[in-house]
Amino acid sequence: MPVPDDQAEIYKQRAASTDAAARELVAVDPHAPPELLYYLASDSSEAVRIAVAENEATPLQASAVQVHDSSVSVRRALARKVARILPKLGAGANRQLAMQTIEQLCADTASEVRAAMAVTLQDTAFLPPKLALQLAEDAERAVAAPVLRYCLSLSDDDLAGLVRRARHEWVPVEVAQRKGISNAVAQAVWESGNTEAAALLLGNSTAQTPAGVLDAATDEASIVTSYQSPLVRHPSLQPAQMQRLATFVDGELLSVLADRAQLTHGESSDTSGVIRRRLDWAAWRKQNGGGDDKQRARAKALFEKGQLDDAALADAIAWGERVFVAQALALLASTDEPMVEKILTHQSPKGIAALCWRAGITMRTCRQIQIRVARVPLTKALYARGGFDYPLPDADMRWQLEFYGIL
Repeated sequence: MPVPDDQAEIYKQRAASTDAAARELVAVDPHAPPELLYYLASDSSEAVRIAVAENEATPLQASAVQVHDSSVSVRRALARKVARILPKLGAGANRQLAMQTIEQLCADTASEVRAAMAVTLQDTAFLPPKLALQLAEDAERAVAAPVLRYCLSLSDDDLAGLVRRARHEWVPVEVAQRKGISNAVAQAVWESGNTEAAALLLGNSTAQTPAGVLDAATDEASIVTSYQSPLVRHPSLQPAQMQRLATFVDGELLSVLADRAQLTHGESSDTSGVIRRRLDWAAWRKQNGGGDDKQRARAKALFEKGQLDDAALADAIAWGERVFVAQALALLASTDEPMVEKILTHQSPKGIAALCWRAGITMRTCRQIQIRVARVPLTKALYARGGFDYPLPDADMRWQLEFYGIL
């Protein structure tokens, strides 16, 4: 609607005033003549230029001027405004001008400007994938995080690729918090090796979680304790995983598992049995004590009864009874406790695996001994082949045992 002549004259007088406050009244007015807003886009007052940048009535042609403004505040205001109006623009010259401005602002030297663009467009699908990737790979977390966590323009392939080639540890952390994460993206987050991101992924109720990730996380949760709470509450947790978790989680988390096991499978479930066994172990410790000699005596007693098995070792590992574990391995492998301690102290994954193999315990228990008793780093500990089998050939096992003089 054209501005009446008398009103237009007032706008002109204010725009030409030497008083910045008068010019700012024009700059903020959504009904001001477009030509005056364009004129004020290069005003000497920063406050006036910011007002022009924020005003949606300012013609987009002024963006070509303000995108090069020396003031970060002006460019930041422009970024927010252009990103805000983009969804309202149809095809045509105005949209083209807006996209040109957005491209320039996404590459602005000031992180505050790039962040303003990212935050404003974070949860829309209007940001072109090329620019979304550009912002997602920004070195500044304040810029990249909103896009990584919310932007709808990024595909699953984009997200998985961003995680795999990430130069900053916070990239998988942000991606792990997205809604509706696919299996492919979840796998990439897990394979990043970032435990903070993995814990967030496991606790993300909207994310798909590959079965292999749940299984690996369950194995590592005895050491990476931040996995325990989201795992015991994970809707896709399988009975075998519940049973493994029950061997080491404590307190409230053990109660959560007990309730889930009883609700799903009843008192006769394997998980319920593990929990009852752990409570019995705790009662024995309370009554008899947990000193070194007591641990050795208990291991020998169970061995003589034929009850020194994976379950007993799992309970001892859960209670941190290193002496029990060492004595048990010595008895089962027909060697002595000092030799077992020597192998554990060397922290050799292959040596420990060979000892456990000779003792006749499962590779799953062996992995727990590597990680929780010998303190072998997670990245070096051997995994079970196919989920159950020892990963080394028998000949290699025998060589390891001969190296330590166990014949």
